[in-house]
Order: sequence, then C-alpha cells, then structure tokens
Amino acid sequence: MKNKIYIKQWLELKPYNKPTVTDSYYLKLSNEIKNSFFYDENMLVYRLDKNETDFYAARNLIDTLLFKTWLFFPDTLRELRLKDEEIIERAGNDENLLSYLNDTRDGFLHTAHTRLMSMKGKDWMAKILGENHPQSSAFSSMSQRVQGYFLYKGQNKEVIFLEHIASGKKFELAKKSFDHSAKLVKPNTIVFIGLVNWMDEWWFSGVYVQNEYNAELVNDEKKSVQSRAQVNFLDHEKYDAQKDLQKQMETFKKFNNGSQIAFMPTGEIESFTQAFLDYFNNAMAKTSREKEEAFERMR
Repeated sequence: MKNKIYIKQWLELKPYNKPTVTDSYYLKLSNEIKNSFFYDENMLVYRLDKNETDFYAARNLIDTLLFKTWLFFPDTLRELRLKDEEIIERAGNDENLLSYLNDTRDGFLHTAHTRLMSMKGKDWMAKILGENHPQSSAFSSMSQRVQGYFLYKGQNKEVIFLEHIASGKKFELAKKSFDHSAKLVKPNTIVFIGLVNWMDEWWFSGVYVQNEYNAELVNDEKKSVQSRAQVNFLDHEKYDAQKDLQKQMETFKKFNNGSQIAFMPTGEIESFTQAFLDYFNNAMAKTSREKEEAFERMR
C-alpha cells in the first residue's frame, strides 16, 4: 500500500470533535482504506462472488473485517476481547461457556459501530464492495439481529414458522440455515434463537435453545418492553416519516397564516408551541373521525 494509514494516526482521529473537517477529506480517507483492502499483497483480500447469496459468507466477511484486521484491531476487536473477559470471569467453568462467547461475538458483529466513521461492519462491506457489486445493497439492507423467545408453529420443506412471543410477529426461518428442524415437532414449543434478514430471508444467527411450552415464561415475555423492543425496527421500516413530516408542515402553515416561519419574543415560544401542538392534535383527531364516518357511509 503506497500511503499507509498508521494506527497511531487513526487513534488520534476524532471525527465528531472536528466538525470543520470537510466531507471530501473523509471520502479520500475512505478510498485509501478501500484501496488497502484490495491492493496490499500482505493483507487479507475481501472478495465476494457476484452470485453469492449465502448469509454466512457475508457474515464471515464482516467478522474478518471487524475482528481480524489491523485497521480495527484497537477498536472493535479490543472491545470484543473485553466482553469475552467479562463472560469468562462470570461463567467460570460453565459447560456452555463456548456458546456464550460465540453468541457474544455474533451479536457484537451486528451492532458494533467503528470509531472511524461510526459505521457498522455491514456498511463498511457495502462501501468496500462498491456500488457496482450486486451484493453491495444486500449488505446495506441486512437487518439487525432479532434474538429472543419464539413459539414454534410448524414447517414445510423451505421454512420454519415462528412467532415472536413478546410482539406476536410472525417469522419464516429459512431451513437451509438451520440444522435442527427435525427436533421441532410439537406446536408451541419455545425456541430461543437469533435471526437476521439477508436478501429477504430470515437466517439463523447466534445460538439456539429449545424448551417445552411454559405459560409463565410466555406471560413474562408478553409484558417485557425489552423483548418487544427487539422487533421495533421492523415497524420503523414500514413507517413513512417523510409523509408525517409533510403533514405536520402543512398543518403548521395553516396554523401560522400560511408561513413556515414564526417570529416572536422569547417568552412567547412555549405558549406558541403548546398552541400548535393542541391545534395539530385536534386536526389529526378530526381527520381520524372523518375517515371513520366515510367508512360508515360506504358500508
């Protein structure tokens, strides 16, 4: 690599403390990093076949990038080692220690943001592969991991049907990613498992534990805010934020005599804001009633 990026320089780089640094500088830095992956003969080369659709091949690339490279050695790998040390100290001679470590690595792989550019591993891989690579967009759209308790609802030749206990959301786990489908027989068997959506399919990722139906556990899960939060992002993907923002803007202009800007003394800001919120809430309630009345008329 012609222009080396030294670890010392990287550690001293604090992007969010230097807001005046231009985007072009970071783009240049990113390109240097990208080139280092492909042109330094002394480094591992990151390639993905253009026809590759296997989630585990993609996950392995992210794992290699975050935990096996000089670039992120003092960052994500160091943090992973600290997590491992805590688990080893806490677990002692627990026979499931290896499973705990593997699951921690898998989970961190999907959630870690690098200090450099504050990007996730999947987003780094999308940039490294480049826009012309057919799997670049697949990395960008890879979901976060959903891990929790599910009810087994059945299966066919292609998928296993699961229901997330806390939220009631339905999932179809690709059988090609799961080697234990034969063990799932009785409906409503409780399964603790991790799932990731890759190329519009849910793949097994993490650990798997199976238990008989337990009414108390199911009841606790349905009450758990933390467990429900595991799948909140699925609703966010369906939520059209731009549409709601546009609706708020239109309502504000009606409230503010057609203008997007309001000028007033500082002491009046709070009462003005509250007045608009009341106006907006009343407008939304009226819209909701009008829709209900229109629906009744069509029946």
